[in-house]
Amino acid sequence: MIKPTDLYETPPELFEALNMVFDFDVDAAAALCTAKCFHWFGPEHLMEEQHNALTWEGNWTDLDPDGFATSVWCNPPYSQPNLERFARRCRDEARKGAIVVMLCPHSPETGWWREYVLQACEVWEVFPRVQFLLDGERKPGNPWASAVVVWTPFSSGPPARRSWTWKEATA
Repeated sequence: MIKPTDLYETPPELFEALNMVFDFDVDAAAALCTAKCFHWFGPEHLMEEQHNALTWEGNWTDLDPDGFATSVWCNPPYSQPNLERFARRCRDEARKGAIVVMLCPHSPETGWWREYVLQACEVWEVFPRVQFLLDGERKPGNPWASAVVVWTPFSSGPPARRSWTWKEATA
């Protein structure tokens, strides 16, 4: 069952601040109207095999037929077991050679965080709390703190930690 929080869109200014650093090629969890990259996965994609990044048999960066894709953006559905599955796949895609950046709840007390995030290269604690969009409208009252997790091909943890005030980066 899809929960409303599974459909939350990344605020464009937050994505753009990160895109300036990572130059994303692929959006691993999108909808037709929220895709942040030319190459994307999502249930509304015209290509049936691109409906679900978790079941894609190739590398996520294989979506670029020219072979130049190296950087993946992922704001996954936050419900379980989706979040844990995306964290695992993000880590696995990095091990295959991609730089993968995931926006997720800052949840160091959870098993998925200890299993996958602690193998990342960096964890950015995001300030202030992100106001996600739903159907193009900002949703106030985000109940959880967010993190930006960066996996690189050679990261095995523990991740470097930093605080990131994203609104300063977008000013």
